[in-house]
Amino acid sequence: MVKRHYPALMPIHLVASHPRALALNSAGYGMLMRLVGHYWLTECHPLPTTDHQLLVLARAHKPTWYQERETIKAILADLMPQFQHAYERRIFMRDNLSRLRDKSASVRRLESTARKASAATDPAPVVQPKRKQINREPVVKAPASDTAWSD
Repeated sequence: MVKRHYPALMPIHLVASHPRALALNSAGYGMLMRLVGHYWLTECHPLPTTDHQLLVLARAHKPTWYQERETIKAILADLMPQFQHAYERRIFMRDNLSRLRDKSASVRRLESTARKASAATDPAPVVQPKRKQINREPVVKAPASDTAWSD
């Protein structure tokens, strides 16, 4: 089974708080979000530079793309460094959490090993209490004589 890759959550507030992005019509905002989503999911690799490639990534209608492209490119120029910084920070935090998790696990393993070692070298012998013989006798039930069925 292939393990599913869950991408990090995109900081959508960067787009939602950008004043020029808020001024876009719904088609322009959708194209912008597609391009930003592609940028985020490709781990902030640079977007293509040609209009045709951006048009394909935005899945836009040609007249709509050519009407909004300059505004979208200007917004992307503002947002891409912020997204790059947010992605690097998220990766840094994830790596720190992994490192702390591994450190914590190794410390727990070390403490467990030390505890087991100290228990194994304990000079006092463990004395088991003796059970009374009465408790060891098997319990045998006598067959009931008043049952209706018999051989």
